[in-house]
Amino acid sequence: MVLESRTRTGDLGEDCAVHRLESMGYRILTRNWRGKRGEVDVIAQDGDQVVAVEVKTRSGCGTNLDPRHWMPSLAQQRRIVQSLHAFLARHPQHRTSCRFDVILVRAEGSTAQVERHLEGAFDGSISVGQKSHGKSNRWTRVR
Repeated sequence: MVLESRTRTGDLGEDCAVHRLESMGYRILTRNWRGKRGEVDVIAQDGDQVVAVEVKTRSGCGTNLDPRHWMPSLAQQRRIVQSLHAFLARHPQHRTSCRFDVILVRAEGSTAQVERHLEGAFDGSISVGQKSHGKSNRWTRVR
């Protein structure tokens, strides 16, 4: 029952994020696209850029809006980058520059609203196979 509730909350957050992106002129290419190693919540076109969007939906009054508390982990960032690379390989017509955004959605009951949209939230330009070995690197930088 808890998993079902979390899935419903996540779907509500993604719907809200997609609505916001469309209202900003983004063209949604696909949702929940799965590569071999991970999933991208939303892949959209923003002008000449393909944008991989990670949607983080939080509920409850204690939702912290500090990006350090809800940014995707380094491992999740790698999976998103790898999945977008796989998408672009499969859809060569979309091979342009790309960007990695994170959208924070606050959900309360059956309503949701976008709280933050971080464009270029993390840098996916380094090799997707690079290991961090516990060191800080460009992927974790919040712009």
